[in-house]
Amino acid sequence: MKFYNQRLKQGSNRYKMRIYNLAILGFKVNKVLWLFLFSLVFFSVFLQYSHAQVIPRTNWSLVFVDSQELVWENGAGVNAFDGNASTIWHTKWFDGSDPLPHEIQINLGTVYDVSGFRYLPNQVNGRIAQWEFYVSTSTGNWGTPVATGTFANNATEKEVLFTQKAGQYIRLRALSEVNGNPWTHVAEINVLGVASGNQPPNGVIDTPTGNVTINVGDSVNFAGTGTDGDNNTPLTFLWNFGSSGIPNSTLEDPGLLQFNTPGIFTVSFIVTDALGLADPIPAIRTVTVQAPAITKTNWSLVFVDSQELVEENGAGVNAFDGNTSTIWHTKWFDGSDPLPHEIQINLGTVYDVSGFRYLPNQMNGRIAQWEFYVSTSTGNWGTPAATGTFANNATEKEVLFTQKAGQYVRLRALSEVNNNPWTHVAEINVLGSLTVNQAPSGEIDTPATDVTIGVGGEVNFTGTGTDPDTNLPLTYLWQFGAGSGVP
Repeated sequence: MKFYNQRLKQGSNRYKMRIYNLAILGFKVNKVLWLFLFSLVFFSVFLQYSHAQVIPRTNWSLVFVDSQELVWENGAGVNAFDGNASTIWHTKWFDGSDPLPHEIQINLGTVYDVSGFRYLPNQVNGRIAQWEFYVSTSTGNWGTPVATGTFANNATEKEVLFTQKAGQYIRLRALSEVNGNPWTHVAEINVLGVASGNQPPNGVIDTPTGNVTINVGDSVNFAGTGTDGDNNTPLTFLWNFGSSGIPNSTLEDPGLLQFNTPGIFTVSFIVTDALGLADPIPAIRTVTVQAPAITKTNWSLVFVDSQELVEENGAGVNAFDGNTSTIWHTKWFDGSDPLPHEIQINLGTVYDVSGFRYLPNQMNGRIAQWEFYVSTSTGNWGTPAATGTFANNATEKEVLFTQKAGQYVRLRALSEVNNNPWTHVAEINVLGSLTVNQAPSGEIDTPATDVTIGVGGEVNFTGTGTDPDTNLPLTYLWQFGAGSGVP
């Protein structure tokens, strides 16, 4: 029995040893496993941040700042990423401060996998304390912040890292300031990240180099260049010329194109890569097509509601006499007629009217709020072709609108810049072109006037026909009345 008990104890010890060895082995395996998992996580995080770099600011642009000081210092929002640490974006402080929170939104130019940012202050006033940082592919949906925190109150550059997120737009919101003031300032902001996936192509309009203003019938040369950083070629192109009447073009360089319709047109150039990804911010140009000023040779005054004829020559016809030193001025001597005031003009024939110009030449009576009408009849003006409010200065104002056919125009002054009851016009010009196929004109040359003759007498009849559109040949018909017996 003793021998058996001894063998049992030895067996039990060997069993305990095996359990101990298995426990040691399990610990070693778990240790290796935990080291492996830790290394994997560390490596992935290290890989993310080690590849992140400062995103070049070449194509950055300002989307929005809620406030900027532009009066007492250059605190413009663009200073936050101009590469110059001595310039700053600073919120308004002169003559009153805008309240917190403040924010700046920046377009990075293309999509990046963003994983951090750096904030550099350079003075005490306006240093950000509590903040939020956003990354998005759209300025219309920022979602939740990718990072939040509170910056230390010192002048050193602060770096914040976070789990990468794809986006083209970033937004920094300052919720508080280190000393409880209502201001925010940023000397420089840098964003960390790497280019994300298939980068969109970029389209540039080479010509015209800027927005252009032309006359009806003029041509503009259009040329563009498309590039793609991923070299996903061939690229495809689409020019859109708005409502100008010019059809879309799929050429990279459409060349000279003629604009025959007056108006303001936005021309866009969209480049798409071989994978179907389009430039998210197409290049654009604005083409303003002006109709020429209508000659005033055959203009006549239809109506003015008021004119000063006693103390000065403020007659209505002065508004279109071609002399800027004479004016139409409403009555002011011995009492003033109340607003609104208006002038109606007969252009002499029907035009496709697409705008007008108003020139004041003194302070009193400058038009503020106004309406402008175009009609084929003075008995039915309909709704205004354009409405608005003129700036209070002496420069000539030009208004363009969708063309409308009419022979008569009407300018109504609803208010005056200093709330006086007067209206004055130094010169009014109307923009437009002759309506398609104008009516010809016939004149009797002889006899020059009405005549009375005896029975059997003769009259010499000659006439002249003209056509403003030169739609020749003209045909003629003389009618001598039913009782004359002359065929």
